[in-house]
Formats: sequence, C-alpha cells, structure tokens
Amino acid sequence: MTHPLDKHNTRTTNPRAPVMGGVKNSWLERFCNHEGKIFDTMPENDRVKTGESRRLNVLGTLLAAAVSAILIGAVSVSFLRTHRKSFFSIGHYEATFSDAKRWLDAVRSGSEGTALALAERIAPSAPPEIPDSDYLRLCDQLGISSALFSSPYNHLDFLRWRDALAAKREADSLCNDGGPPTPRKIFEILFGSHVISDSGSGVSPASLEQLFGKKRLSLNEMARLASAIARQSGHRAWVVVVFDKGRAPVRTLVEIRSVAGDIVSSDPLSGATWSGSVFDGGPLKDPPPGFNGRGPFSAFRYLPAETLDYKLSEQRLSRRLAELSGAESAVSIPLFGQDPRSQLDAFVETFPKDGKAPLVSYWHFPFESLKSSPEFPRPWTLSPKRFEREKH
Repeated sequence: MTHPLDKHNTRTTNPRAPVMGGVKNSWLERFCNHEGKIFDTMPENDRVKTGESRRLNVLGTLLAAAVSAILIGAVSVSFLRTHRKSFFSIGHYEATFSDAKRWLDAVRSGSEGTALALAERIAPSAPPEIPDSDYLRLCDQLGISSALFSSPYNHLDFLRWRDALAAKREADSLCNDGGPPTPRKIFEILFGSHVISDSGSGVSPASLEQLFGKKRLSLNEMARLASAIARQSGHRAWVVVVFDKGRAPVRTLVEIRSVAGDIVSSDPLSGATWSGSVFDGGPLKDPPPGFNGRGPFSAFRYLPAETLDYKLSEQRLSRRLAELSGAESAVSIPLFGQDPRSQLDAFVETFPKDGKAPLVSYWHFPFESLKSSPEFPRPWTLSPKRFEREKH
C-alpha cells in the first residue's frame, strides 16, 4: 500500500528514472514541485518581483563574502607581519674572518659568482634604498638612473672590487721600507711610465685595470690613476681644475694630502711637482709655469671617488670587511666604498668657519667613463624623454 500523498507525485512517464535523493517521491522533491506550482500560479508582476528579489539576495551574499574575504586577508597579513619571526624563523648568519678571506680570494681569482654570493653573506644588500640627496642630484645632472646606487650586488660591483685590488697592487709595489709610498713617489712613477696627452685618447675605459695597462693617458685618466693609488696608500687626493679670469678651464691638476700631513701638488701635463696646496681659498698666487690664459686664476676642487663608492651596500660591505679582517696581516682588504659626501663634509670642516671655504664637488669623469662602457646596463642610461619623466 502506498502513502496517500504518493499517488499524487508518483512518476508515470518513466518508472525507472532516478529520483531525487535516491528515494522515490522524497519530501524535498514534493516541496520543490509544490513551490513551483505556487510560483506558476503567481501574477506576472509578482513573479518578476520574486525573481529580482532572489537575484538581489544572491548578489548581496556574494558581496558580503567578498568583503569578508578581504577583511580576513588584511587581518592575516597584518598578523603575519607582526609575528613573522615566530612563523618564519630564519637564523641570522654571522659572517667570519674566513668569509672575508674567501671573498678576497674570489676577487683575486676572478670568480665573480662566488665573490657576489660572499658579499651578500657578509653585508646583505638591503631592499631598494633611497640614495643621499646629493647623489640623486648627481644622477639628474648625468642622466643616470638612481637604480645604480640602490641595486643589489651585481657585475659592476665586482668590477669595482677588481679595480680597488689593482690600485692596491700598484700602491704596494711602490712601498718604501714597509711604509706607504710618498705623494712625490706616486707622481714620479706614473709620469715615468705613461705619456700624458692634453687632447685625450677617445672613450676612456671604465676599468682602472685597463687604465694601468695603457701607455698613453689623458689628463683626466692620469688624475684618476694617481688618485686611486693615493687612496690605497692611505692618502687623500683631489682633482683641481684651474680657471682663468674668463672662467675658462686651463689646466687639470692633482693634489695629494699624505697621511703625515704634508701636501704635494702636481701638473701632470708639464710634469711639475711642488709642495703646498693648489688652492688656499682665494685666487692662485703663483700658478705653475706654462699656464695659458688671463689671470688671476681660480680653482675648483673635485673629489675623485669611483662611481660605485656612492652605493650604500658598497659602503656597508667595506666597513664589514674591515671589521672582519681586523689586525690580520695576512689579509689586506683594498679600500673602496668610502662615502664621498662624508669626505667632502670632513674636508670643508678643516677650514675656519669665518673664512672662505674652497669650492668643492663630486668629479663626473668616473661616471662618464662608466656610462659610456659596454658594461653599463642600458636601462640605467636615461634618454632625454625618460630623464625628464624621472625628474618629475
């Protein structure tokens, strides 16, 4: 015997057809059929309103779910940021003297990948950093992207380390009785082994290693080599451009201030060398012989820092290597990454507050040499349109 309600809902068209829920004429099926009959008997306007109401309910449910997901995600991200050390506990690696020695060996042997990896271990490069405001203005003047100063360790960093090592080898070869070479000795050796040309020799190599191998050098190239050797010897070097009365440049000189405190200046073009500063805060009183142009002469002093020395990660690596090597005489780390702005500030501080300080700035020549080199990434060279876009 069947249930009295079943005879109204029994399938007659296809007895073998599947039934909802696996049970013939289930209560769910009867409810759906019953609701459908009610819906079919509704007036047209009521049916439209009921359909719209259902759609609005569905959209409201979806919107509420999306907002809930966004809120949950935001809370989760905030929580993970606050407690990331608990969830992602990666131990901080403490570099050792062995790492510094391996880094130096890798640079000497030309193992770029190893040297870059060890540099990252010794002084990890931070996320993109904002360079000093002075360096940003320098990029504007030269049409170079500031990414040069904020990028992770790369091929250009490795070339800088190789250059510092080459300059150190030259400085060590000039040592006298175990002490650093004197400024006069540096000028004497360079003038005796290279021919100086006022007209230059085309595009200048970006690498100091290549410059040391050149026989014929421009004035700027000679000034760059002398400054690099002086730096590795513990001295301070400056490139001084002399101007005549009409503000036309007439000569490029080099001034070295030794660790002992004495100052030696030189005119690479004539080979003249003399004691004392090129510039004492006023017009040049006794310019070297051979100067052309109308006096009185004045001078502008430039800091001959290498391009990668402006980079923050290079400065951190240099300090960390010095800490790790310490007093170990077996490892002599070449100097690089000395902050240029700090050097300018320290130099200006040596002059009386009420006196006339010399005009000082950053030397563009190393930048221009690197920018024209095939080693320099083209995306970092700003075209006029891109240059204006980055400025604004």
